[in-house]
Amino acid sequence: MLVLVVSMGFGVMKPTLGSKAPRVVVAGLVYFVCGSALEVINWLGHSSELGVGLRLVFVLPVAALDSLFAVWTFASLSQTVSQLQQRRQTRKLRLYAKFSQIMAGMIAVSVLWSTYEVYVASPNGELFNERWDAYWALEAFWPALVRLPLLLLPLPAAAAWKLLLIRRIAGSTLRCCW
Repeated sequence: MLVLVVSMGFGVMKPTLGSKAPRVVVAGLVYFVCGSALEVINWLGHSSELGVGLRLVFVLPVAALDSLFAVWTFASLSQTVSQLQQRRQTRKLRLYAKFSQIMAGMIAVSVLWSTYEVYVASPNGELFNERWDAYWALEAFWPALVRLPLLLLPLPAAAAWKLLLIRRIAGSTLRCCW
């Protein structure tokens, strides 16, 4: 969700998401519910055998939402970059160009990691039984990959922090609480 909102230009180009905010919130809530249900089914699947059909009922909505968020993120990122080019905001454009490169790199890493997951957790389970000690990495990788793009972005310049502080002070009214 955070990557999507950044891709939309929130906080860099726009102070609010405007009419897009309810859609983002609803999509996030739906994803939370579907993802939570999938996690419960996955944990129940370890203790008892659940049918493939039941698991598929929970996997398909999460996969569809993942795809929706990916397309939405890249469409928003493209739109934000084109708006920055039109407005000739070079510093912000460089920031978003770097963000675009990081996201493209994350896609490549994601494809490679998915291939590795298929190799480790093969359908017959023989490879998984031999490599059970590597299973923790399968579970830990995706949450880390989602957060990595934001960690790789450069920090704002000191002047930007000062400007933000000046705007906040000027925008607030000093009130006495006595």
